[in-house]
Amino acid sequence: MRSEKLAFLALQETHLNDARAAEIQTRLGCRLSFVHSSSERPHAAEGVALVINKEMLPIEGLEVTELIPGRALLATMPWRATIKLRVLIVYAPNPPSDNRAFWDRLYTQWTSHDNPLPPVDILLGDFNLVELDEDRMPRHPDDARAVQSLLKLRTKIGVSDGWKWMDDTAELPFTYTQSGGTQPSSSRIDRIYLSDQYLPLTNSWSADYTSMSDHHKVQARITLTSGPALGKGRWAIPAYLTEHRGFMRDICVLGHTIVSEISNPEYQRSETRNPQKSLLEF
Repeated sequence: MRSEKLAFLALQETHLNDARAAEIQTRLGCRLSFVHSSSERPHAAEGVALVINKEMLPIEGLEVTELIPGRALLATMPWRATIKLRVLIVYAPNPPSDNRAFWDRLYTQWTSHDNPLPPVDILLGDFNLVELDEDRMPRHPDDARAVQSLLKLRTKIGVSDGWKWMDDTAELPFTYTQSGGTQPSSSRIDRIYLSDQYLPLTNSWSADYTSMSDHHKVQARITLTSGPALGKGRWAIPAYLTEHRGFMRDICVLGHTIVSEISNPEYQRSETRNPQKSLLEF
């Protein structure tokens, strides 16, 4: 996340419980924040999680709602000033009937007359479903009723397939390949949907191989036209060096030498030699 400057990362099929999630958060330290939704069935191949890069996004004001345990997580994240991103992370079941029921269950949460959920900016995850037969190889359509249920949900929350919206004529890369059986098959079941507000602001779409999963990592960037120009940042030493005795000893010696030099009554100040320049060089 640091090397690729990812603001957040959505994970599926995490197989986590609360104890394991707490251990992961402890190991992540001060740079990353981790929230998850575990399955109600301890040994099920389920679980979704959100990892936030705290160097790019603040976590104060983060709101997380577990919609379906181990399957759907809704997060509202502060972004720029008063802007908040509402992100729905999903890991849909594989059997067609369960897949259809999953989208229908989510749909009811946006149509509840008592407490309907707010609009969504981003819908992403493993859908275990494609809307068009061209997103499978060999080509074949998925269960029509499951596809219709997904279409109904995303129409309700107002999101579209971001990569297809950017270039609906391109042959988009597959994100998952099954090599077992007599004939390998590939599909684009991992996708990112965005609201109309953010679709035109996306760029740098990719589906990259990662050694940590048999699915490719789909990612994109959102660029606000009103956002500030960002430089290369300020150089800083790694925090762990403050615990290195040899390093800290050398720093103390150098610092003491500089302070002694500029504190000497015989120190001659000039345009090229003065305390400010000496401390800057230090």
